[in-house]
Amino acid sequence: MKKHLIAVLLTACLLFSFGTTAFADPSGGQESNTDGANISVTKDGTVQGEEKASGYFGYYLSSEDAKWPLDGNGKETYPYNVEQYKDNGKTKYREMTRVKKGAETTVTTLVPVLSEHTFLGWGDKKRGDQLAAIREAGSKIVYYYKNNEAYTLDALWGSLSIEGDSKVYDGRPIDVKEASFALNNVALSDTYATQYKEFLNFESPIQYSTDKNSWTTELSGFKFVDAGSYTLYAKQEVIVTLTDFEGKTKTEPRDVVGQATYIITPRDVTLTSGSATKEYDGTALTNDTVTAEGFVNGEGATYNVTGTQTEVGSSENNFTYTLNSNTKAGNYKITPNYGTLTVTKKTTPDPVVPNPTPNTTPTPETTPTPTPMPVVTPAPTAAPSTDDTTPENTATPAPTATAAPTATPAPAPTAAPAAARAATTIPQTGDNFPAVALVLVMLAAIVGLGITVVLRTDKKK
Repeated sequence: MKKHLIAVLLTACLLFSFGTTAFADPSGGQESNTDGANISVTKDGTVQGEEKASGYFGYYLSSEDAKWPLDGNGKETYPYNVEQYKDNGKTKYREMTRVKKGAETTVTTLVPVLSEHTFLGWGDKKRGDQLAAIREAGSKIVYYYKNNEAYTLDALWGSLSIEGDSKVYDGRPIDVKEASFALNNVALSDTYATQYKEFLNFESPIQYSTDKNSWTTELSGFKFVDAGSYTLYAKQEVIVTLTDFEGKTKTEPRDVVGQATYIITPRDVTLTSGSATKEYDGTALTNDTVTAEGFVNGEGATYNVTGTQTEVGSSENNFTYTLNSNTKAGNYKITPNYGTLTVTKKTTPDPVVPNPTPNTTPTPETTPTPTPMPVVTPAPTAAPSTDDTTPENTATPAPTATAAPTATPAPAPTAAPAAARAATTIPQTGDNFPAVALVLVMLAAIVGLGITVVLRTDKKK
């Protein structure tokens, strides 16, 4: 019994050993692949028994500012199966599948973008006996190298190079420069640029515009004179010749653009009113002078000076200005400076101004008119009466006082010069009035006394 059991176990072990050997994975657990000719190929493209593939296809955008198209979230969209890497500090992109000579790939259809540049195509530089070309998106290319090399396509960018300028306003147009075609004016060697230019036709005339709507080839029609910022746009149609890997070609147009900015800044102008100083004299101090510095020849302004100072003190010599009809305010930065009007205190008295025509004739002195004294007229003497009956003491009527004639004032003598008057004293009637009056009274008394004597003598007779 035991012998039969041992035999059964041995048989089972042999069967198990045979089964596991027959159904084992001959690849050692790796996924098998074949190229259709019973040749095993690994995931990295290496045929078993041959050198491992280590080359790759890639892209260089030729500028750190260039980007792949952005998706709806603002993120760059890389081509399928492509990763970013650094090559001597430059950002490049490569397919993650490694290849070796004879392998093929398809040029991406994604179009990168670069501000103020036009994408012309993918440049495929000269590689040994393989000529340079510009590849069309979606076309096939074949890995040229034996192994372990990067097969990189260069993004070709076209632009119009046009130089801007700036100056201070001077009344003349700023110089506007012509545009010229430029291929990859960033990060592309002259050697490669020369190869690619063989497939570009940029002989068509360049057009210009300031609004991107109206275009002209006549650059002389653009005259920027007044102060401001001006943008001049340029465009040109460039014909690109595309070549596939079999040598077939076709042409496509590309609109290449460029722009330049011209800046004219306002001109500085200084307006300065005059200053003045004087001593106080009661009149207004003014100065109507205004000096202008900075105006372009033929341009300027008129001025209205309003500054005035009369009293002791000082004030600004204010003024306003009005630009001439051919002078634009925007072309100038005008700064007014006001002078000073100063009136100081009077330091000396006013001088005596001599009379140019002095009056040499002195004013005659006024002689007062004397008051007339009454003159007593004696009564007439009565004749002796023959009638004894007439009494001797019959009173004689009192004499009637007859007023003396009014004294006529003597004409004023012609005044002699002051020196003569000082040397000669001429008595005036008015000066001796008391003496004259006394004489007249004495005469009247004498006359009256005489009359009395006569009357008494006649009576005694």
